[in-house]
Amino acid sequence: MLRVQKWWFHLLAKEDLTAEALVGGYKVLEEISPPSYKSIAGIENVSLDQIANILGSDEAMMILTQDDQGVLYRAMVYSDGNSLMDRLDSNIWSGPKLQGWRRFFPRGYGRWTPPANPWQQEQPSKREVRESVRGLSLWPFKAPENLTIAPDAKLFGFPFSLTPKNEGFLGQDLRISVAPSIPWLLSARSKGWEGKLVKKAWLGWPTPEVDVLHVLRTRLQPVLAANQVEAVESVSPTGLDHKALAIIASHGVVGLLDRFRTVTDRASVYSSKEFASYFEGCGCVVLFVCNAGRTDLQDKSTETTGLVVDLLRNGVRCVIAPPWPLHIDVATLWLPVFLSCISSGKSVGCAVSAASREVGNTYDNPCAWGALQIYGDATLILDKEVHS
Repeated sequence: MLRVQKWWFHLLAKEDLTAEALVGGYKVLEEISPPSYKSIAGIENVSLDQIANILGSDEAMMILTQDDQGVLYRAMVYSDGNSLMDRLDSNIWSGPKLQGWRRFFPRGYGRWTPPANPWQQEQPSKREVRESVRGLSLWPFKAPENLTIAPDAKLFGFPFSLTPKNEGFLGQDLRISVAPSIPWLLSARSKGWEGKLVKKAWLGWPTPEVDVLHVLRTRLQPVLAANQVEAVESVSPTGLDHKALAIIASHGVVGLLDRFRTVTDRASVYSSKEFASYFEGCGCVVLFVCNAGRTDLQDKSTETTGLVVDLLRNGVRCVIAPPWPLHIDVATLWLPVFLSCISSGKSVGCAVSAASREVGNTYDNPCAWGALQIYGDATLILDKEVHS
């Protein structure tokens, strides 16, 4: 049975809520896993006790669902078994604001480039990013160090680390990951990950020196060698399936309405599903691929679509990807710290947090330090969970 604090629902019921909004809130309380989760995992009822049992002592889960009026409902579950449900006021989270945000973002964050000198104005600036997410906040709530968010399909692709917190951003203080569904996470953590403790990278097939991918490849190759990551020199990313870590550098192409379409290194072009098939069963896949973290709802469906979704469907435990165009300077700063943390036995979530802080030390702009988001299970520790 679900263990929830029913008095929160009674408080909500005293307010002037529509019948549909009440149903939406009741769905969070009584079902937890709404039908929109079927894009990754089948529909099934999950108890709050089951959720609490898979959480670390310094972790909480935030379950989010938004009704057709744009009202956001939130259920918080903590490792000690406590839980809380509330409805966010429209001045905190606004459905119409989210619709407006989607007209320009997340792609708009990719306009950022490193300033050439201290006097150059960044575009977009930190203040402009803050303004872009005004009215899309999740704060305040009781938060431990690690936060796993399980949103409904309509919210899966939103970069929650950029939501406002006081005068900064949520991702500056918390390690945030986004799970495709609660059943998916329960299954992933109960089974563990099985594969080979091998780290590989595919940086595309050599391209002309004028191509930015050539520049990135030149920068990353010595970093990979210093951290015992094998660089695969092949036309396609073969031999990377079921590996503990796969690092990819390539171009990401979006199409109509900025939906993610293809991956290309200028020599070959891959559909999202085709590219994901090369990484079946990997522990962690890092994508230095522009827009690779972009996910959208399929037309007339609650199914989500995108490269991240296709990778998770192919058994990848954790994906790290940018929802907007990624500047190569971010990848160059980020990767050495990430690999160092992974090699020392830190979780993927800890490694991403440390690497993002390193980026932030140089570029204090969320378009830079917040570019690489975590999807899936951020608690993965590669050298502890391998069963080859």
